[in-house]
Amino acid sequence: MTTHGRRHHRRLPVSRIDASDFLLHTLRPTLKSIGLYSLEAEKLLMGTAAQESNFRNVSQNGGGPAKGLFQMETITHDDLWTRVVRRHATLELRIRALLNGAAPSAPMLLGNAAYAVAMCRVKYWSVRDPVPRDLVGWSQYWKRWYNTPLGKGAPSEFIANWHLYVDPVYARLPDDADQAEDQAPSLGVPAFPFTIVI
Repeated sequence: MTTHGRRHHRRLPVSRIDASDFLLHTLRPTLKSIGLYSLEAEKLLMGTAAQESNFRNVSQNGGGPAKGLFQMETITHDDLWTRVVRRHATLELRIRALLNGAAPSAPMLLGNAAYAVAMCRVKYWSVRDPVPRDLVGWSQYWKRWYNTPLGKGAPSEFIANWHLYVDPVYARLPDDADQAEDQAPSLGVPAFPFTIVI
């Protein structure tokens, strides 16, 4: 259908992924495979996906640059590769293993959920401050280091989306245990003297 010479395409709805399946079969195994697992990091990323996309694998509304479950922008993706991933050979090797031979690029954040998890975790790993241990802390950490003070999001939104999308996931799981079993050797803290703020 056209109006005044412009063609209008009806946007198809994007289905929300199953958050429990995503946690158990993508997020947790990916964090372990790259050696950056902790229960706190797992919950921080679950909250980030809930806040950023409501667990929908989408490009940013309005044609913006953010991509995937974690709505990472191309400039952030590319900067993380330049300033973090390529400076840590073990990390680079583990992340490249998620790409099945493809070159790392921002569009892969849409087509490869494990890669999106890894890059979101790298973004947080590049921060010197340790990951907090509770929901209020995760909401503030997300705001400061991911959404940034320039972003439109608020910690209160993070908390609301956590209760809406993430609480039901953990309510159905057994009590939290030591989930670090079968993790690749931990990478520890990043070995560079700067913090990325994008």
